[in-house]
Amino acid sequence: MGEVHMEVQVEIHDLPEDLTVLHHGNKPSTYSTVMAWDQEFIVIFKRWHEHHHHKEPLAEFEFIFYSLGSPNPIPDGFGPGPVNNPIVVKPEDSPESLGFSNSVPLWVKRKHTHQEKDAETDA
Repeated sequence: MGEVHMEVQVEIHDLPEDLTVLHHGNKPSTYSTVMAWDQEFIVIFKRWHEHHHHKEPLAEFEFIFYSLGSPNPIPDGFGPGPVNNPIVVKPEDSPESLGFSNSVPLWVKRKHTHQEKDAETDA
């Protein structure tokens, strides 16, 4: 038998700083693509970065997987239920190495946003 090449559907959602915007009919922007099950996520992260024309370097962003694919995760994984143990997906990870299924919802946020806000309020 030949080798099976599984494809994985990946959706990258922007994680808003204020989740209350989701209650007003607004949804975060979503980038959808397909990747090979054994492909490293860096390929998808670069495509997402180019698609959105971000000025910040890719290293400034964090890609998070919440178990059970929570449609409304809580930032930093605090809160009840399935959002307590988020997985920060590294560029060298693949769906295969993390044991993901054929559908991977990821949420993206800028790193260090809380520290920057704290620095602004202290100034």
